[in-house]
Amino acid sequence: MPIRQPRPLCLGFTLIEMLIVITIIGILAGLAFPASIAVMNAMKKSRTKTTIDQISASLEQWRSTIGSFPDAIAPNQVSALPSGWDTTTDTFKPCDNYTSQTDLEKHAEIQGRVLWYLLKAQNPEAWSKEPKDQYKQTFLYVPARYYPSQPERMPMPDAYHLWSRGANLHNDEFEYDGQTNKEIPWGGNDDIVNFSK
Repeated sequence: MPIRQPRPLCLGFTLIEMLIVITIIGILAGLAFPASIAVMNAMKKSRTKTTIDQISASLEQWRSTIGSFPDAIAPNQVSALPSGWDTTTDTFKPCDNYTSQTDLEKHAEIQGRVLWYLLKAQNPEAWSKEPKDQYKQTFLYVPARYYPSQPERMPMPDAYHLWSRGANLHNDEFEYDGQTNKEIPWGGNDDIVNFSK
């Protein structure tokens, strides 16, 4: 009777074992990815809100020094702006006088930049770089005197609105008493604002 030779031991994995391991890793990654995205979005929102709070603190300091919050470019503030700034077109008008939300947004963004130049002139060390939200967008700013015809319906009717468009990068209409307030075309949904929602 012939002597049987022992079969060599297989030290590798079979194809089925490899497929099972890859499937398990894929399932775990699929569960972890949305959670990590949610955590990153929460961090971006928190950092943006912190920057808004820092700007708000500087605005309070401005008000204690000057007597009011900054609004459209006053003649004595023009020197704080960069050379070539057109003070005739880069000014603001009441919110309900705009023909489109895009026009209003453009001016709110311009006012956000003006605000930075004014804060930089007041405190160059703190505001050497233009503040941007975590989505790399300029903050938008509307002073109180440019609120629409019913300022009492606005949050913070005697102050200002400072906000970021949030993760979706566009303004969302603010809700007032459960209804959309067309006079405030910002501050809703994922917009990050300086007032309570």
